[in-house]
Amino acid sequence: MKYLNRSTINRVLLAGLFCQDANAQDITLYGVHFPPYMIDSSILPATDDVNKDAGVYGMDIDLVRQAYATQGVTVHFELMPWKRIMRNLQAGVGLGAVSCRPLPSRHDFARFSQIISQSRSVFITLRDYLAPGAYPMATAKKYHTMAMNGWAQATLLENAKIDYHTVGSIAQGFNLLLRRNQDVFLTERAGAYFEARRLGIDDKLSFYEVSDLAEQHYTVCFSKQYPNADKWRVILDKGLDEVKANGEWREILKRYRPEGMLD
Repeated sequence: MKYLNRSTINRVLLAGLFCQDANAQDITLYGVHFPPYMIDSSILPATDDVNKDAGVYGMDIDLVRQAYATQGVTVHFELMPWKRIMRNLQAGVGLGAVSCRPLPSRHDFARFSQIISQSRSVFITLRDYLAPGAYPMATAKKYHTMAMNGWAQATLLENAKIDYHTVGSIAQGFNLLLRRNQDVFLTERAGAYFEARRLGIDDKLSFYEVSDLAEQHYTVCFSKQYPNADKWRVILDKGLDEVKANGEWREILKRYRPEGMLD
């Protein structure tokens, strides 16, 4: 009897993985709890009928799930720490990640789908605290300003040498606006609006665009090292085109954004 050495066995197993992946119509993507883009239902249970039984849901999740469904593919979503997700994509042991910005540092190990959502930084104040319009970030120098600890907006304020108070959550920032001596909360628009609506205080707040901060884009990033990853990227893009064309994209956005924030 001829025995296979360990190297040969490993090649056979890897070939089997490629074959299995090529024929599968079920895939798994990864992400973190990041409302409203990706939401862990054990933290925030869904209130809409569409997602009431989903373990993971959200604006980006619903779009990706529906896009793949149009192509006959079932996609599962798993939550894990973001740094671990990126390491897995680099090593080729994870297919892809949702709500992934196409940063230059990721181009060496990932390919990106078309844009699935956008994010803007905004100033949030008590209702009508500022006149209507957009304001440059330097406006924050005039007021008692807050930002989320560790978020991009805090870094922007630090780089601009603007004093600010850190908060640990969007809800805490709202509480300080409503009940303490803080004037302005610089944060991410969609997540803040989602939380304000969930808390029932959106009518007590005003949102103002920050005129000199660029819009950020989110995609699904796919590992260059994972078997057939580019095939799944192409299938997703085709499905996203379909849900745009048939109007489902806009209907999904309405679950998470007001009419004026759909674009």
